[in-house]
Amino acid sequence: MTLAHPRSDIAGAPATTVLLVDDAQRLDPEQLAALAQRVDRAEAPTVVACRPWPSQPVLHDITRSLERSQSAIVLGHITAGELHAGAHAAGRPLAPSCVSSIIELTGGITWLVLHALAVHDEIDCEADREHRGISDALQDAIAHRLLSVDADLRHAVEIVSVAPPGAVAPILSDRTDLVLAGYAEGVLAHNGQAVPVVRSAVRATMPVERLVRAGFETGHLDLTDDLLFSHLAAGDGSRVAAALLKQGDAAIASDPQRAATLYARAEEAGADPTTVGIRKAEAAWAIGDIDRASSLLDALDVDESSPVREKAVDLAAAVWAARGSMEMSRAVYISASQPD
Repeated sequence: MTLAHPRSDIAGAPATTVLLVDDAQRLDPEQLAALAQRVDRAEAPTVVACRPWPSQPVLHDITRSLERSQSAIVLGHITAGELHAGAHAAGRPLAPSCVSSIIELTGGITWLVLHALAVHDEIDCEADREHRGISDALQDAIAHRLLSVDADLRHAVEIVSVAPPGAVAPILSDRTDLVLAGYAEGVLAHNGQAVPVVRSAVRATMPVERLVRAGFETGHLDLTDDLLFSHLAAGDGSRVAAALLKQGDAAIASDPQRAATLYARAEEAGADPTTVGIRKAEAAWAIGDIDRASSLLDALDVDESSPVREKAVDLAAAVWAARGSMEMSRAVYISASQPD
């Protein structure tokens, strides 16, 4: 058997010897041409190993030609079953919960799974059932790999990692090449998403300025993140407060608990106490915490000219109605209709 690599003389390899070509995607045009001629000869046994990117038409033709006589062996992601069986065979059995956590964190991407296994034994799974220690331990390895990839791909991974899981990053919407490159490098899943361990590593290691720019680029700047909040609020608190109120308003119907967190952060950033106070009361009401909603309303100083007066009246009436006192609920509206 002859092992060929990107610097080998493929044309000079004997036809009677099995030629194993590794990293075929890195071959130059002359080598690819020689390889194409060789695979056309049935008497010249050839095995080709390659990544899905970079993709070249001639390499695609070569692999298609080989697959006519022998099915391709695709080394894809590691499944939970494969991880469980492999760990057991290696004498390092894993609990089902550990297998699930590792696959969930890494998306089954091979090199990430292997790194996770290497650090798993050092983690106290009883105290860290979500295996956050694996994410922390892999940060440097992921950051190092991202430094070695193309700048466009690194930027794409950063954007995908800042956007919410499942969101379609605009940068990848018409860049199939970046998705394939990210998949080939093991930093993106096949669908162009960043797996949890990559997402957390990117967010933890990106310079704050780039993290902020990426957040604005995606339209998904997570202002509940302590690092981002402190960095932005120190520069323009009023702008941050307005953004937090807007994000809270967008979240209150579907996730009132998150809305409450956003409103609290808006208050920290210097939002108007009355403006943020009524929103915090609305969030407490949406959560179902009637007592807190009532307490927050009582703390508000709302006069006739206040832009939140109508909201405050409706919410106060709703609180009394929820407590079973329709008479008091009616009294709230009567009192509000009378001039101070």
